[in-house]
Amino acid sequence: MNLVNDEQSRAYFLGKLPETEAENFEISCASDAEMEAAAQLSERELIDDYLRGNLTEADAALFETNYLITEARARRLAIAESLWRVADERRAKGAAGAVAGGSFWQSIFNRRYRFQLVFSGLALLLLGFGLVFFVFFYSVDRNDVAEVRDKTEPVKIERPGVVRSEADQNPAQTGPAANSAVPVRDSNRAAANVQPKIPTEVKPVSTPKSAGANPPATADFRLAPGMLRDEGEQFINILPNLKNVKLQLTLPKDAAKYEVYRIVLKTADGDEVLAVPATRTLELTIAADKLENRTYLILLDGQNARSDFESVSEYSFRVRR
Repeated sequence: MNLVNDEQSRAYFLGKLPETEAENFEISCASDAEMEAAAQLSERELIDDYLRGNLTEADAALFETNYLITEARARRLAIAESLWRVADERRAKGAAGAVAGGSFWQSIFNRRYRFQLVFSGLALLLLGFGLVFFVFFYSVDRNDVAEVRDKTEPVKIERPGVVRSEADQNPAQTGPAANSAVPVRDSNRAAANVQPKIPTEVKPVSTPKSAGANPPATADFRLAPGMLRDEGEQFINILPNLKNVKLQLTLPKDAAKYEVYRIVLKTADGDEVLAVPATRTLELTIAADKLENRTYLILLDGQNARSDFESVSEYSFRVRR
């Protein structure tokens, strides 16, 4: 494997190679990746020499005539020119900064030490705050505790059986009466031997009922006959702790002739909730947890000994929780 010669490659791009050698050069680069990479490197160096003015007048003319014959090569030249322009600008700025930035502070606050300085400043600031907090608050807390302990006075405890003298009970009293009083030590010693009397009978103490007593387990509601469109909507408020709901149905004036009644509880959508096939009372008891926040209908049918069940009345109500 023969690597591409740099002189041969530059001659190829400048158009100096004969046609036969140029074809062999192209075939070699196409068949070998390393040779192709070496040729591309030589091409970039040739472009850089042209942009920097390192080529002779004859080679520069050949570069413009024989190399810049395709759009791809012209694009490579434009990209290289823009890169060199950016590099020259940065180099010029760096030189100007080196000339003008010779002071001590500018050399310290450059990009190299900027992060270290910022981090060191934050660390010193946090350390200072922690020191101030410890010195101030810790010393204040200890002084406060010491002051409270110093000001605490001992608590005097007196036994309930001690009998104080009249002079002790009335310090302002002076004279013979005060001098004739029994000494406090003697009276205390005498009272210590006296055992308090304990009552033999203890009366029970009645505890008043609290205002927030539990609600009753069953709540009674009376319903009037009629549908929503006729008599208006009836509401039933169910408390959270209520267990059962008892519904008492009020009969119309001409419906007291039946011996047996049939009660059916349904939702407004027609779903049956509870049914009582035969009863002599007009009461319906249902668990409170079966009633939801919606409207319900009650169908009441009656029966005599000589007839079948026939419709008596309808009731409607809405549940609120």
